[in-house]
Amino acid sequence: MHDLLTTLYTTPGNIIILGDFNIHVNDPPSYSVAEFNNLLDSLNFTQHVNVPTHSRGHTLDLLITNSTSISNLSVHDLGVSDHKAISLELPTLSPISKPSRKISFRNLTNINPVTLTTDLRHLSAANPLSVTKSVDLYNSSLSSLLDHHAPVKSRTVTFTRSAPWYTRELRLQRRTGRVLERCFKDSGLAVYKLAYREHQKAYSKSLSDTRSRFYSHIINNSLGNSKQLFSTINHLLKPQTPLHLDNTQERCNSFIRFFKTKVEKIRSLLSSFRSGHSQPPPASEDKASNYGRSRLLFSFRT
Repeated sequence: MHDLLTTLYTTPGNIIILGDFNIHVNDPPSYSVAEFNNLLDSLNFTQHVNVPTHSRGHTLDLLITNSTSISNLSVHDLGVSDHKAISLELPTLSPISKPSRKISFRNLTNINPVTLTTDLRHLSAANPLSVTKSVDLYNSSLSSLLDHHAPVKSRTVTFTRSAPWYTRELRLQRRTGRVLERCFKDSGLAVYKLAYREHQKAYSKSLSDTRSRFYSHIINNSLGNSKQLFSTINHLLKPQTPLHLDNTQERCNSFIRFFKTKVEKIRSLLSSFRSGHSQPPPASEDKASNYGRSRLLFSFRT
């Protein structure tokens, strides 16, 4: 522990260490605890967890930082382990945060066909003498009807990594787990807590087994297909970058500038290519080509 903390102390930047240290820091008279606290003080580290994190009342799961400011630290009993979960807020952006964007949509399935038909029949007739006015009236009237029956709604959505291995059975297990969790939180009974914990252990094992079987099946069926194998391994090992970006004006302008520069460069290369080939060939090349043609004719004659 001393070597690890000493090495981390010499590392530049903010340091966050968290996990199960298996040290009962809630027992200050203990020699190991006193030695551990003295080590943290000497390296200017701070241990932030001061409440029990184990079902037996011990503080085993620790959060240690050097100069990183944290807030809203709390401990939660999720009922899935004899250790509790620690949540906190950090003043930094996660590199794997889920990208989000605002989308607009219409709920067309809730339109009443009878009401819509009645409103369409009451549309005012267009002026047959002016095509432009007729088209404008047609578009504005239908747009108004659509806004009335299915107004535009906005919602912020997040995009997550796809999980093709996630089956219907796993969804049912997750739903059952949520039911048990609500029962445990509402009643506080130990029987629901035990049932929820056992179910979550089984659900976690099912997740691991299903995912393992799915990718094992792909790898075993892709022998000789290096492209599929590399794609599968890349999907497993490389974090997926967010594909959905905000369509800001600056990004659109950058997109236009990129293709405009590309087209101008291609045109410039074509112009230089044409100008270079429009000049007559040198006299030496003319003589050489004539000499080649005469030898070709001579070979045909013989």
